Amino acid sequence: MMRFGMNGKPWSFVFWWRYKFIDKPKFSFRAGAHPAFLFQERELLVDGKPKNVLVANRF
Repeated sequence: MMRFGMNGKPWSFVFWWRYKFIDKPKFSFRAGAHPAFLFQERELLVDGKPKNVLVANRF
């Protein structure tokens, strides 16, 4: 899932991963993960000067 703002800058990315290890009629074993990233624009000091930077945060 990817979300973007009206100005084209990314808001968040969520990637899903799922895997079926065992899928039998009486027993199933599945695993999954979903790393998510949120993007924020922050003002950071670079060489002593303020600069707006797009920063990715894990959620």
